[in-house]
Amino acid sequence: MKLDTKKKRIWFVIWCAWSIGWLVAYIIGGFYVLRDCKLHLSELMACEYDFKFGGFIFFALIIPLILLSASLVISKIKSWISNGA
Repeated sequence: MKLDTKKKRIWFVIWCAWSIGWLVAYIIGGFYVLRDCKLHLSELMACEYDFKFGGFIFFALIIPLILLSASLVISKIKSWISNGA
């Protein structure tokens, strides 16, 4: 991926912030679930760290890729309608 324009660099920074934000949210969420389990259910079952890797991949990678694809398609359609090319 070339980051040769200002717009591409801005979107790259937004994507990095989005991914890091979701990573932090999932790590903190896993520790929250672990703490909650230890407080309430420790005598009933064994508690373990609950990091949902599939959910992280979905929110950090899949959704941004879908949004990027949609914006590219809309841009192509707009340019096709405007310029006929």
